[in-house]
Order: sequence, then C-alpha cells, then structure tokens
Amino acid sequence: MNWLSRSEAFLGLLEAVEREFGVPRADIEGRERYPSIALARHALWWLLRKRGRHSYPEIGNSMERPRDHTTVMSGIRRFEQHMASRPELAARMDLLEARLDWTPVSTLRRVRVAEEAVEVVA
Repeated sequence: MNWLSRSEAFLGLLEAVEREFGVPRADIEGRERYPSIALARHALWWLLRKRGRHSYPEIGNSMERPRDHTTVMSGIRRFEQHMASRPELAARMDLLEARLDWTPVSTLRRVRVAEEAVEVVA
C-alpha cells in the first residue's frame, strides 16, 4: 500500500462507493471479478483518476491487493464505456460526485504553495 491508500480522501471515496454500489470494502479491494464487484472497483478507480488526478500506478498500488497500472487503465476505460452505453450509470455517478465533499489533493497542494508564497511576500 502507498500513501494514497491511507489518505482520508481515498477512504472517503471508498466509503462512498461502498454505499452507492452496496459492495463491501473487502470485495472492492479484493480479487473477485464478479460484474457487480468489478463495476464498483472500476468506479472507485475512475473517481480517483478524475477527482484526484492520481497516476495509474498510484491507484493500482492504493488497493489492499495492488494492481498493475495497465489493469487500472483497462478498468477505467471499461467503466467509461459502461457509462456511455448506460445513461443511468452516468447519472448515478454525476449524483455521487455532487454528494462528495472532497477536494482533489492536487488542489490542496496548489493552495499550500500559494499560501506559502503569500507568507513569503508579506
């Protein structure tokens, strides 16, 4: 596991996906490939990539049982295809994103840098 898997942002997203899809954390992070479990796992990866702007290797290594970055890429691509062909899934993800109270880590980094710059100037 890496720093991402222990972050509050990751755990918050994981919990949101658990609730939204009704799939336990152990299954999302596990190796089972049942369609309902894979869909929840791919949704988590998609959210991490879209909202957190994390790299594919970071996302893969954040899981309890790490995945190769190409597996993550494939899962995200497959999830996007599902959303394109199933408007109800796309709407569901829009609602989930709207409910999330989560600021991307990259934004937090920019804010910290900006605050430090202001402190130096002042």
